[in-house]
Amino acid sequence: MLDISHKQYLLSSTRQTITGMSELSVGEGKYLYIGEQLPVKSGRTASGKAFILIGEAYCCDQYPREAVEDLKTVTGEAVEAITRYWTGRWMLILDNELITDACGLMSAFYYRNGDEWMISSSLALICRQARIEVNKTVAKNGLTWQLLPSTIFPDVRLLFCTQKMTIGDTLEMRYVDRFSQWKGLSYEGRITTITGSLTSALKNIERFSGRKIWLALTAGKDSRLTFAAAMKAGVTFDTYTARHKNMSEADRHLPEVISAKYGIRHHLLDKGQYTPSKYEEYVAFTGGNSLGADAEFYATGQFDQIPDDAVVIKSGLFEAGQSYARRIAGGNETSFADGMKTYYRSSFVDESQTLVFDEWMEYQRRNPMPGIDIRDRFYLEQRLNGWASAIEQSLTINPFSSIQIANSAVVLGCLLYASEEDRKDLRLSYDLIRKLDEKLLEYPVNQRCWQDQVRIVLNGLKKRLHL
Repeated sequence: MLDISHKQYLLSSTRQTITGMSELSVGEGKYLYIGEQLPVKSGRTASGKAFILIGEAYCCDQYPREAVEDLKTVTGEAVEAITRYWTGRWMLILDNELITDACGLMSAFYYRNGDEWMISSSLALICRQARIEVNKTVAKNGLTWQLLPSTIFPDVRLLFCTQKMTIGDTLEMRYVDRFSQWKGLSYEGRITTITGSLTSALKNIERFSGRKIWLALTAGKDSRLTFAAAMKAGVTFDTYTARHKNMSEADRHLPEVISAKYGIRHHLLDKGQYTPSKYEEYVAFTGGNSLGADAEFYATGQFDQIPDDAVVIKSGLFEAGQSYARRIAGGNETSFADGMKTYYRSSFVDESQTLVFDEWMEYQRRNPMPGIDIRDRFYLEQRLNGWASAIEQSLTINPFSSIQIANSAVVLGCLLYASEEDRKDLRLSYDLIRKLDEKLLEYPVNQRCWQDQVRIVLNGLKKRLHL
């Protein structure tokens, strides 16, 4: 069985004994442990600050450029500024400060017991080292993640992506503004900045990852945007789609059609035999923190069909510039809270969810992000920082690596500050594709056929009848 420390980090105020992890020196009173196959680079900035970069970070402002070279050549406060132009899944320790990637996909779970503390990318690992029993999982319906900064374990919390942490005798969390510099961009400026960032990032990933690029492709608009950026960047890549029970007919056929048109090899990942022990391995690895489709993909061997030396590029964060929660909640605090608690009423039966939702509401009041709609802030600090980060941590169980291409402050900043007019009828989404390759819009987006309608109705009936 794969050890839960695989591709994880753990930072502690006390020395730990962890099989399969290497110990690195971070300074007095701090012990860093790195799991097998987790990239780590260290050095000093031009102004002499010690840094440790954990995970995979790729520049998206210029090509060719390595993130570690950014760190070695900048001085002072510019270090934090340059990280806004990185994508990937990473964590940076800069002297006594800890900074996560743009939306916290490299999670920083933390546990405190008096003067002792631990920080880790893995909920399972931090619970094991703190001797916290892992006996609870996230919900399968409603809010499928524990609202932050809480977790499914009351003694463990999670750093917001809008915070950085000072690590010393104690842990101190401080709000950090990562996105506002893109507030005033024009509509064309947003399009130019986003498309340029995506293409530069893909070029740097191809050059510096040392891996083959596999791009997740469906019949939807977001993966098509990434496909368009990859074609524009001129990188070599394959596409893939994973088969699942709710798969649309368009997802079954259109990715192969588009790929063939552009001379790209496409792979449909079929289900193998379901292996219960692999499902249990997945649950143990995640600490029960992620129970979505990826658990089934792992248990049915679909992930085994992706090469070990691949980097999977996904398109799951672009909703930051679309219309998240617009149909279920209003844009002011009262209508937002009422809408969320009504729509997710089955989740808010759990008192801990209600309490932490109120805590988050107070956090965003104390640390305002002027110009960002509260629904988009919830998407950033809860949906991405909680749910998406849990998925990305779960994927580290595989030999291949996984990157959400939009996970950079520059791209997310451009999306989060998009106006309601920009979002209307998904105008921004389509114009981004049009900027890169207008011919890709000749193919329908998420077009439903009668088989899809029948499947949706049957699934709705099963849910109502609790079948």
